[in-house]
Amino acid sequence: MSYAPLVSALVTLLVTAILLFSRITRNIKDVPNERSLHEMPTPRIGGVGLMAGVLSGWAIMFHAPSLWILLPLLLLFVLSLIDDVRDLSARVRFAVHFMAAFSVVWGEGLFAVNVLWASATVFMIVWAINLYNFMDGSDGLAGGMALFGFSVYGIASLMQDDPVMAMICFSIGAAALAFLYFNFYPAQVFMGDAGSIPLGFLAASIGIVGWHNGLWPVWFPVMVFSPFILDATVTLFKRVLRGEKFWHAHREHYYQRLVQLGEGHRNTALIAYVLMFSVGASALYALHHPNALIAIVIVWCLIYGLAMTSLDYCWKVRNRLRHNERVMLILLHDLLAGALAWVFAYMLRFNLDMPEDFLDEMRLTLAWIVPLQAIIFWRFGLYRGIWGYTSISDLQRIFFAAVTAAASIPLLLWMLRLPVVVPRSVLIIHPLLLLTLMGGSRLLYRLWKERLLYGESQLRGEHILILGGGDAAVALSKELQRSDAWQVAGFLDDDVSKHGHLLNGKKVHGPLNSLSQWAKEFDVKQAIIAMPSATHQQRKLAIDLCNQAGIKVLTVPSYDDLLSGRVSISQLRDIELDDLLGRDAVKLDEVGLHEQLTGKVVLVTGAGGSIGSELCRQIARFAPQKLVLFEASEFSLYNIEQELIGTFPQLDIVYLAGDVRDAMR
Repeated sequence: MSYAPLVSALVTLLVTAILLFSRITRNIKDVPNERSLHEMPTPRIGGVGLMAGVLSGWAIMFHAPSLWILLPLLLLFVLSLIDDVRDLSARVRFAVHFMAAFSVVWGEGLFAVNVLWASATVFMIVWAINLYNFMDGSDGLAGGMALFGFSVYGIASLMQDDPVMAMICFSIGAAALAFLYFNFYPAQVFMGDAGSIPLGFLAASIGIVGWHNGLWPVWFPVMVFSPFILDATVTLFKRVLRGEKFWHAHREHYYQRLVQLGEGHRNTALIAYVLMFSVGASALYALHHPNALIAIVIVWCLIYGLAMTSLDYCWKVRNRLRHNERVMLILLHDLLAGALAWVFAYMLRFNLDMPEDFLDEMRLTLAWIVPLQAIIFWRFGLYRGIWGYTSISDLQRIFFAAVTAAASIPLLLWMLRLPVVVPRSVLIIHPLLLLTLMGGSRLLYRLWKERLLYGESQLRGEHILILGGGDAAVALSKELQRSDAWQVAGFLDDDVSKHGHLLNGKKVHGPLNSLSQWAKEFDVKQAIIAMPSATHQQRKLAIDLCNQAGIKVLTVPSYDDLLSGRVSISQLRDIELDDLLGRDAVKLDEVGLHEQLTGKVVLVTGAGGSIGSELCRQIARFAPQKLVLFEASEFSLYNIEQELIGTFPQLDIVYLAGDVRDAMR
């Protein structure tokens, strides 16, 4: 009997996988609509595999719910499967739902006890059946509710020494878990009505049977499935009060709203799982400790009430806290550092043997000093920077904040008139320790981020040599320290005064013409030319040296690109033709071109070609009165037209198709 859940899971996996690869899924697909939030048509035959797994688990244990439950379950499954293939009328579906609910209530003998209560129970079962059918909008929700809900049923049954009921429930939960393998984001399959309708029926009918057999009180199944019972019920009544047709599709369930708020299907399902687990655990605790039931119900009512009425606002606050969680962690670190600095200052003052009187005074003052320091740290902007880029300016702010705090503490204690006598040495030691703890932690974090904390032994990546010893070379070495792909072996520069010295912790080994020697020394396969302001002759010489040494060469962007901010020093590129020309790029006479082109009518022939189109771009910058583009190829003329319209929308441009050999044209 203990193997039943395993059998249920395996059968569900096998049957669902077979159905997914069969042709039948082509005709049974759930198309995105107003209620569902998925994006692609998805097969909805998962309920077949789920129910096959449940029934197999029950068969292997030779136990199943009573015929009053089993026969209506099979009827609901068959009817719902037909409904998945061919939509049935609402009247037929509701009629069968009421028949199934009546069967359970009649079979349990509730009508003989109280007709009114039995009738209400019928309606509750029908509501639970349709409740599961309403669980559209996000992947993995209906299966997750089955997993957690029926698992809680099983645990409660074991607590009441009913292993048969426990295995019946665990088999359903195991089948739901196997279904989630295909359904959890991104969903490959939905359970459809053939899965959701029977699951809703089982959730209600097993809950009633368990209550009737004394396994749990009547409130227990309601609490276990409360995340969806309350959500669907409140949503229904809100729509009825607004005069809407509640049977039409909508997107007002809390999980649908979470998806729309940006959580996505995966995170929404995980949030729902945490909610289901918490509610189930609370129900089990209340079942074992009845005295705590009222308190638990009040807490969950407050949570549900807040979620139902202010979900959007709560999520905005939550997202803001998530966005600022880095700031909150850093603030917590600094407050802890301030408290430790105050404690250590006292301990150092008394050589680690603090008298009892001063210990009490330290605790009393600590409660006022920590909030004071928090205000000072915030006002000095210590939380605007990023630890991984801690700089001298950050350390300066920490220094001034520590000094201000040291000066403010005596003033605060005097204003509060606290009955304490703080040793003067503590007021001196405290800011020094505070500066060390706050600045040192930030510095250590940056060293760790830049892979300098553990020394050379931790460096990985391919050895490279940087050709050049200027600011660009140093900046490049700093950027490369953050990369796992490169390991800087050193610099080469023709400036003799730099030889043997360290730049950013790396040695300048020698001149550029010693490249072959150092490439062999460090087994270098690539070199980077970091001389953006050098002439073409100097860069060409460096390229020739790399070719002679048989190593690949890269270069940094040009000096103009770096100054403009369009690129960073770490955006390496291969050598281009301009680097090999042996001459500097021609600099345009901007003043002369303005005189020649601005306010004039300019004609460009062959305007769609590579040279002509570039001429058009350059001429357009000088604001001619009119720019006439003449091109034989209509396609090329169209391309340059589309580009210039977007780039220079205010410029008067004329586009003419024609051949320059046509004198009349």
